Amino acid sequence: MNAHDLQDILRDLIEEDGLQDDLGDRTLRRVETYRDLGVLSNDAGLVIGLLNGSEFQLTIIRSRRGREDHAEDDS
Repeated sequence: MNAHDLQDILRDLIEEDGLQDDLGDRTLRRVETYRDLGVLSNDAGLVIGLLNGSEFQLTIIRSRRGREDHAEDDS
């Protein structure tokens, strides 16, 4: 698994959950990848927008490779 694979998994989980508040109301407006938005970064990441106008960026950087990942490209 590389950083972009993890990014896609996290995006799917966030979209599925909808980021609910304490009352169970959905607070998620959008979740998009850096690549989809044209963010000037080679890192994998997500931009998460909430209905109240808040926006967060989540950057995903591999800090260590697992044994089975040594032959895998990190792109």
